[in-house]
Amino acid sequence: MKWTPTADHYIVANYGIKEVWEIAEHFGVNEASVMSRAGKLGLRATVNGKSANRIEDDIGLQDDIRDMASEGYTKEEIVDELQLSQATYNKICKAADVRPITEKQKEHAAREVVIKDLHADGLSVDEIMEKLELTSRSTVYGVMKDAGLAPNTSGKKRGPSRPFTAEEDATLLRMRAEGYNGQAVADALGRTRGKCYQRASDLKLGRRGHTDPPMKPKGTLWTEEEDKLVEKLYQTDLSHETIGKRIGRTKQAVQKRRERLGWAPIRLEAAAWTKKQEATLRKLNKQGLSHKEVGEEIGRTVNSVQRRITKLGLTGNIPLGWSDTEDKLIAKYSKQNFSSVEITALLNNGRSRGAVQKRVTLLRKRAKK
Repeated sequence: MKWTPTADHYIVANYGIKEVWEIAEHFGVNEASVMSRAGKLGLRATVNGKSANRIEDDIGLQDDIRDMASEGYTKEEIVDELQLSQATYNKICKAADVRPITEKQKEHAAREVVIKDLHADGLSVDEIMEKLELTSRSTVYGVMKDAGLAPNTSGKKRGPSRPFTAEEDATLLRMRAEGYNGQAVADALGRTRGKCYQRASDLKLGRRGHTDPPMKPKGTLWTEEEDKLVEKLYQTDLSHETIGKRIGRTKQAVQKRRERLGWAPIRLEAAAWTKKQEATLRKLNKQGLSHKEVGEEIGRTVNSVQRRITKLGLTGNIPLGWSDTEDKLIAKYSKQNFSSVEITALLNNGRSRGAVQKRVTLLRKRAKK
């Protein structure tokens, strides 16, 4: 039989007073069933009624929890209101066969209602995310799927796609050359991954990890398309050698082509370091500024500063070992699902993305042990 609260009350009131067979006969069950139920209720066959009184309190708590759950109280509110330990709460809920909702479930349910209302108002998924300050589309799509709703299209009319600027091309090319993934590039440029992939295709970069074309035989004539591409690439931080690999030409061939067509060095990296800049570099580096801060001060990229520091035989301001503070920050950001690119930017202490990625992997392995 299924034991009801009324049956539990009867067992509590009579167990240890009446014979077990009498209680069993009252319910039409065998004695083993009654003894098993009494054990689950914490009863012992006593004559003074002490065990019965204790369980009587538990039965009262079961009723309280049922009533509070039906009124919409959450698990956390019930535990706090009744001053129960987690173990006692779990035991009583199991005996009462009731499962109050948690705070998280309540928040999720409230969010579902809001999402449905916003969808009914015609808002798109992106607009709903912005309104509720959500970071994941899966939350919105999950609610719509459960409710059988189709996402609304954005009410904004899209105009023609804005062209990539020379600065954006430079950032795109540099980040691709350094191995950043498509999402990281898109985030840096404030564009979609699709647009960045399309622009990379226009610049003949292919996808990350692509194989460079074979070297063209000596004497192969330059095409107009190659000239345009080299001119684009030359405006970035890429070297003549890297540019040559992209189009199947040697470093010398690219350099001579640039000189023949009269392309002036546009990037700062092509200009020689002056004595004044080197003096400023030494001074700022001695003051403990990061490579990024030094570069911003004298108008050079981080890579340029790092190379010059090495050439001058200086010690860069990057700690040889990893500090506890760095490890704690990396562990924190990693748990929040930040990428290695994002963690590198958040640390902002001169560490390279590769170094940060290796540290993330190491800390994850240590955490599993």
